[in-house]
Amino acid sequence: MLCKPLTLLPSFLTQVDDSTDVMKMYDQTVQSILDQKPNTIVVIQTDMGVHADGMNFVIPEDGIYCVGDVTFAADLELGRQMQMSLEQHDRKSNLIHETQLLTSLEVFLLKIQKNCPEMPTVLVVGSSLQSAEEHYKLGSLIRRAIDADTNSVAIVALGHLSSQLEEGSVFGYSRFGKEYNEEYLKYFTEGKLENFLYIDPFLLDEVAETLYKPSAMLLGLLGSLDNKVKVDVKEFEEEGVGYVVGSVGGERKD
Repeated sequence: MLCKPLTLLPSFLTQVDDSTDVMKMYDQTVQSILDQKPNTIVVIQTDMGVHADGMNFVIPEDGIYCVGDVTFAADLELGRQMQMSLEQHDRKSNLIHETQLLTSLEVFLLKIQKNCPEMPTVLVVGSSLQSAEEHYKLGSLIRRAIDADTNSVAIVALGHLSSQLEEGSVFGYSRFGKEYNEEYLKYFTEGKLENFLYIDPFLLDEVAETLYKPSAMLLGLLGSLDNKVKVDVKEFEEEGVGYVVGSVGGERKD
């Protein structure tokens, strides 16, 4: 069973103070995930084990994600069911036994652990080098496995917008950084999700982003690109990096 809304969270590249607006909203959004009482949290991100094709399932050999002394059990059964759903539709999947998690993922998992006495299981999946359209289809296919699961599953797309917004930014400066951030956000805030899958590849290559394909997969999980999808997102900028925090696909009041 899929928990809604689905969540967009930053993949922090630099240390961000807990008192900043972006971290305050980050914490609020993490709490909103926990309020859904999910049995499993699926994290989608670009940075983990990118392969040329197929969805990447990042699962340690012992089935345990470790952040220091804190451990998180992987949802191995849901991972298997997702892989089966992909194979049934001639889609490739890659199993990656990675033990060293990215700092951004560790930050998220520790926030969960801090605020949740009964830890949900976790499943980390990574995007590939395939198109956004294909990631949308991959999202729709793994949704079938989630719908067949009796447990509740929350989805988090983890990444950042352009990291090249100013001189001295983490990955340098690109004059296209702000243009890309504005275009990404336009599709969500103006309800034009049907065009989201066709953002200019030139922009994507120029701005060192990591949230676009996880977002496409998230929309595939949601199963809709129409203008009736409820969206609540906000952009932040810290030290030349663009971040977005918010939710997609909640219940509309109108």
